[in-house]
Amino acid sequence: MTVTVPASLKAPAGFTRTFRIIRVHNGEATVLAEGTGMSLEISSDKFSSYFLVYRDTKIEEATNTSADTSSNTQSTPAPAQTTVAEVPKTGEYMPIAALIMLILSMTGMVMVITGLKKKNHI
Repeated sequence: MTVTVPASLKAPAGFTRTFRIIRVHNGEATVLAEGTGMSLEISSDKFSSYFLVYRDTKIEEATNTSADTSSNTQSTPAPAQTTVAEVPKTGEYMPIAALIMLILSMTGMVMVITGLKKKNHI
């Protein structure tokens, strides 16, 4: 499947924009595609959440200085290591056991009150 990046996400002048498509399935994030073009090709057989993310890198112009001729080597920065963090929990957490106990106790109280009313009317 080809995912077309919207034109509104085009990189601003002086920057290179790297796009990634990330799939989150069962709490595990996986990078499916990466590129600088305006379309990305992915393949997946899972019904999951998919995210289009990007990172901008400033384009640095090469400068030649004639004052320092003793060292013509430029250090190249190491590529950034990208790690996908654990997906944060965003919803409310309610223990299901406490909810079931609450429902059962309320049902029991309704049954006792209904039974007492019927006993007094007979």
